[in-house]
Amino acid sequence: QHESARAASRHGVARLIQHNGFQRAGSDGAYGGNRVDPLAQRDAQPEHDAGEDPAALVLGAQQEARVPTGFPGRAVKISNKRTKNFTKSKRYLSLIENSSVYDVANVSPITNATNLSNKLGHNVFLKREDLQPIFSFKNRGAYNKIVNIKKDKLKLGVIAASAGNHAQGVASACKKLKIKCLIVMPKTTPEIKIRAVKNFGARVKLFGDNYDQAVKHAYEICKKEKKEFIHPFDDPYTIAGQGTVGKEILETNDDLDAIFVP
Repeated sequence: QHESARAASRHGVARLIQHNGFQRAGSDGAYGGNRVDPLAQRDAQPEHDAGEDPAALVLGAQQEARVPTGFPGRAVKISNKRTKNFTKSKRYLSLIENSSVYDVANVSPITNATNLSNKLGHNVFLKREDLQPIFSFKNRGAYNKIVNIKKDKLKLGVIAASAGNHAQGVASACKKLKIKCLIVMPKTTPEIKIRAVKNFGARVKLFGDNYDQAVKHAYEICKKEKKEFIHPFDDPYTIAGQGTVGKEILETNDDLDAIFVP
C-alpha cells in the first residue's frame, strides 16, 4: 500500500475526477489550464509500455476532494461544474460497454488500504489489477483489440513490441484465440519477463537496447511479413479494453470523490 503511494509520488501525476468535473495535476504541483473531459482525451498517447503498472488509488466519498498529504501538489478543491466538452464520450463509452475482455481478465476486487487510509486521513481503496492472470491490466486492451480484428487478417499472426506487461497481454490473448504471436523485446529485458511471454506460447525476438529500437524493428517485420501490429495504447479497441477498469470501479461505487491513476 505504501509502495503504491510512493509510486504515485514518483510519477508526479494524478488524475482527479469528481462526477462530471475534471482537473489534472502536473508534476510541478500546479493546477491549471482548461478543464477537459477525460474521455475526450483518450486518444492522447500515454507513456510507452515500461513494465509494472502501479495500482490505481481510489479515494472514498468525501464532501470535498483534496490532494492528500504526501502526494504531489497542494490541497485543492475539485470543481463540480459541468462541462460541455464531451465530443468523444459516446464513442468510447459504447466501445467500453461492448468490450470483450472477460475471456482473459477478471473483475478485480477493490480493497480498502487500511494503513494508507489512516496515514492520509481519507478512505483509500486499491483497484487490484495486480491480481489479473498477467499481474497487470494490459491483458484487457490487448485481447479486446485482437478479438476485434477480422479473422482473415489474423492468418499470418500478430506482432507487438514491449518490454513487459503488454507483451504478456498480447501473448495471453493469442494463446486463448490460438493465433500465432511474435513479440519483439529489447535485449535488456529481464529474463523473467521473457520467460513469462514464452510460457504463453509466443515467439520472442530480442532486438535493440531499448523500446524505441525494438518497436521500430517490429514495424519493419510487420510490413515485410504482413502481420497485424498490436499497439500497446494508441488504438480505440485497446483504450476501450483498458477502460473496463474504470467501468468496474463506477459499477462498484459511483460516489467517489477522486480516482488517482499513477
